[in-house]
Amino acid sequence: MDRFEFQLAMLQKGAEELEKKIAAFTTIILQLKTAAITLWVALIGWAFTLKVDLIIPVGYVIVFGFWYLEATYWRVQYYCINRASAIVQYLNNQDALDESFARQSIPEGLVYPLQGLKTVKGASLWKALRAPSIYIFYTFLLVVNSIIWLIAIYIP
Repeated sequence: MDRFEFQLAMLQKGAEELEKKIAAFTTIILQLKTAAITLWVALIGWAFTLKVDLIIPVGYVIVFGFWYLEATYWRVQYYCINRASAIVQYLNNQDALDESFARQSIPEGLVYPLQGLKTVKGASLWKALRAPSIYIFYTFLLVVNSIIWLIAIYIP
């Protein structure tokens, strides 16, 4: 096996690893949502069982804590998605492929282990917090928490 064949094999391995990482982060993010809703519902149930309205605001801590945690994981997943996108763009670029085969070399950063590419940027925490897949869920929980708190305060 020559150097170029080795690079091609490592390019394939890198693409497979990225696919696995993206899937793993999707699983983690879904587990975080499940844990957030479970803890939040348990807290609300506990507040109504004890009939203590002041426990309900702790729901905000749960929501914001999980919102931040999910955004952190989403940032890493977003980076992996961008890395996979860079590989796909390279593989779909006929000129880049022709040049690689002519030079018998894959561009730096595309082969496994996947080092950071200067062209691939991660997402800021602010962007992650505002990602629709994240903020819609947690905003909904915040609104429901507020409504439940108002109901608990004003309806004896």
